[in-house]
Amino acid sequence: MSFTDYLEESSQDTNRYKELLKNHDWDYSQSSDNRAYKKGKASWEEIIRLGQLVDKNRKIFDKMKPKKLSNGEVVPQLPQPSRDGKSIKADAENEKKRTSREQKTRKSVDDEFLQLMKRTKE
Repeated sequence: MSFTDYLEESSQDTNRYKELLKNHDWDYSQSSDNRAYKKGKASWEEIIRLGQLVDKNRKIFDKMKPKKLSNGEVVPQLPQPSRDGKSIKADAENEKKRTSREQKTRKSVDDEFLQLMKRTKE
């Protein structure tokens, strides 16, 4: 690969990264629609992957992310880049565990709400 090809590919990755940040559903983890959740999660994973390549100092991310989510929570930060690439895999695993816990909690809260609604109707 020539240096010119490298620069062109890097520029395409940077543009793709900016486009992902611009169009990302920052509230995807709050969604009750599974399709929206999966789309947002896939987008977030791609943002992490490209961020490790083109935005190691996180200047683009910090500039383009919203200040807060719609529910007032702080926007999650990108994981720290690593030289060996192991943290990317570990972060993906931690994200899977976290989202699994969130889904279980959401289901538990939904179940409690439904039970409460049944009791109030009786």
